[in-house]
Amino acid sequence: MENTYKTYENQTWEDISNDLFGKVDYAFDLALLNESSVTSIIPAGTIIRYNSYIKEEFVLKSMSGLPATAVIVEEVQQQEGIGYWKIGVNFKVS
Repeated sequence: MENTYKTYENQTWEDISNDLFGKVDYAFDLALLNESSVTSIIPAGTIIRYNSYIKEEFVLKSMSGLPATAVIVEEVQQQEGIGYWKIGVNFKVS
């Protein structure tokens, strides 16, 4: 039987597998079923499909929310000052 799941911000396939099945072992299967790569970024609100027959363990969910471990890479500004300078690059010892 096939069911659907609505994703949340910063979730990975591993997070979704862990939330649905209690372990990350099905991340690859979920990605394939949804015609995606296991390393793809999943936008929040994406409806994914999963097979309920896979569910073999009871999953306890915390009151704090769902797992979401994706890292959002933002452009980091170059830090300035003696604490960030590298000897021989932008800090010369004479």
